[in-house]
This record gives sequence, structure tokens and C-alpha cells, in this order.
Amino acid sequence: MLSAVLVANSGARQTAESFAKARAMLVERGVRLTMTHVVDNHKDLCRYVRRAVKSGAPLVIVAGGDGTMTAAAGQLAKSKSVLGVLPLGTGNSFALSLGITDLETAIGAIVAGREVTVDLGNVNGTYFANFATIGLSSTIARATPNGLKKIVGAAAYVLAGLLPALRSRPFRCKVRTGKQKLAFQTYQVIVANGRYFGHTPLTPDASLNSGRLTFYSTTDATIVDAANTYASLLLDRQALLANAHVFDATELRVRTHPAQAIAIDGEQCGKTPATFKVVPGALRVMVPAVTPPAVP
Repeated sequence: MLSAVLVANSGARQTAESFAKARAMLVERGVRLTMTHVVDNHKDLCRYVRRAVKSGAPLVIVAGGDGTMTAAAGQLAKSKSVLGVLPLGTGNSFALSLGITDLETAIGAIVAGREVTVDLGNVNGTYFANFATIGLSSTIARATPNGLKKIVGAAAYVLAGLLPALRSRPFRCKVRTGKQKLAFQTYQVIVANGRYFGHTPLTPDASLNSGRLTFYSTTDATIVDAANTYASLLLDRQALLANAHVFDATELRVRTHPAQAIAIDGEQCGKTPATFKVVPGALRVMVPAVTPPAVP
């Protein structure tokens, strides 16, 4: 019988309505839950995941959104414990990158899928599972209440982000990777470890096992330019923008003037300057037995 520790973030959008169902489905399909913890903050979530890893738990199932998965991944990184993903958040970009589209495929991956190793990103010493943002996206993430996300989902970012967007100003951005340097003015920067930003593939070949990070930004002089970038991301046309800067790298350094907020998978993580690195094969995770080509 498969044994696992289950840790859930009660603040995730779908936890209240879906957690009981997911737990019942796991038990019905033969998973023995040795411990179950429901927490309301990332500090406690990290504590219970860390405790499970130290106890030698072979499988740690985590229920929540992208921020929850990043918090858990930081504790599971380079350990022998395997992550099982229950996507109960707003965006669930990390789950999508794994080929997990809903609760049924998540349960199937845990019970009858396969174990793989995937990369993690690291910014200023902190792991992230899917993507990091600098600038406007980080400000909007900070301004969006969890309660609003539970009610209206991804639309919460639009509603809560209107005022911060109108108040924001472009900043100078300098990027260095190896011997290459880039300088431009923008409203935001995205550095992705996974494939998806929201529900949009950032680039066609981005994946969680490429051994590289994807950098994406645009030269923006006005808030209208920034709005056009957001619209292009929603329509999966971001790579077609004439002012886009897109490349991949194993390590890069970003400096801004003035200093800008950094967020990892929607959670605040300090300010620039920022050094990004990819950590290949840092996380063991369960994925569906049959997955799309872009997924490891």
C-alpha cells in the first residue's frame, strides 16, 4: 500500500470545496495517509513538509496553488521524498507544466503515475518551482487578497491590480548572463523555470527539465505598452511583440533602478538586485503515466 503525508493550504482558492473530495479519492484508491495537516500559512506548511522529509516520508502530497507548491518545493529540494501535487489554487501553472490539468489527473499521477526529477529555479538563495516576477506583476500579486482570489479566481489580479497599474512607473533594467548584457526600460520581468505563466506557455520549448531558465520582458515606455504586453500574454502572442526580449540561460543577474519587488509564484521574495540560477533535477515529483511532449 502506498503511504504518504498530506499537507494542505486552507488559504488556496479551491481547498474548502475540493480538499475533502481529494482526500477521499486518495484513500479509496489505496493511499494510506499517515499524517494529514491543514494549515493557513506558508510558515506552518513548510514546517510540516520539512518534518515529513526528515522523517523519511516517501511521498509528500501537497494541496494548494503555485505559491504553496513553491513553498513545499523549497523543503523537498534535493531530498529523497517525492512530491505529489493536488492543484487547488488560482493559476496552478506548476501543475500544468507537469501535465496535471485537474483533480482527477492529479490523483491518477499520485496513484498510478511515474516519478521524475524536475528543475527548480533559485533567486537570491530561495527556490521557486515555476516563475519569478520583478516589477508590476509582483506589486499586483502583493495587492491581491487571498479572499478575493477565492471568490473570483484569476480575475482578482485584474480587479486588485488596476490601481497599482495606474500608479506604477517604468524602471531601468540591466540584465547580464555570461558575457552578454542587456539594458532597457520596462514595467516587469518574468523569469520562468516551468512552461506556463498563468495558462500561457511562455515559450514553445520551455519545460521543467530543460536545465535552463526562460527570461521574458518587453521594452515599455508607457502603461499602455505594459497593458499590451499583458494582453499578448493572455492571447499567447507575447513572443510576436516587436519590443520583446526572450532568451534562456542557466544563470542571470538582474539590476533595476529604482529597486523593484520580486515575487516567486505570486509570493513576495524581497527586492532587486536578483541573481537567478537553475538547479537541474532538484525535485522528485509524480506526473501522469502519459504526459504531453513538453513535460518530462
